[in-house]
Amino acid sequence: MVGRFFSNLKIKNKMSKAAQVDEATNDWPTVDHDYMKDKVEVKRTENGAWVTYVKLSDDRIAKIKEGTGADVEKATLISGNDQSKFLSALMACAIEVDGSPIVMEDLSGFKMKDYLAMQVAFADLNF
Repeated sequence: MVGRFFSNLKIKNKMSKAAQVDEATNDWPTVDHDYMKDKVEVKRTENGAWVTYVKLSDDRIAKIKEGTGADVEKATLISGNDQSKFLSALMACAIEVDGSPIVMEDLSGFKMKDYLAMQVAFADLNF
């Protein structure tokens, strides 16, 4: 399922022809696969950073931002040098849900499909 999810995202590879920035709006195109249609949108912020919005199954909106070095340092401290918690801590530094920041422990409360959608969006922007 995850492989199919990755392969059907137009925004997977920002350098591909399918994912060229719309010069008129300065936005990445939305995903056109039926499963994710109208659920993911990628935009450039005023300061030039990329942000992905993911519509969750409960109709809340997750905002995933491009991370910074400060986010990496914060995630290192939060995870307490426990490598199994580092990715969750890093994701929590870059995600807001309905305008409120989340903490690492909040991620375990999301439905799997929402968690994975946020994880894919996070990875797409930051790796």
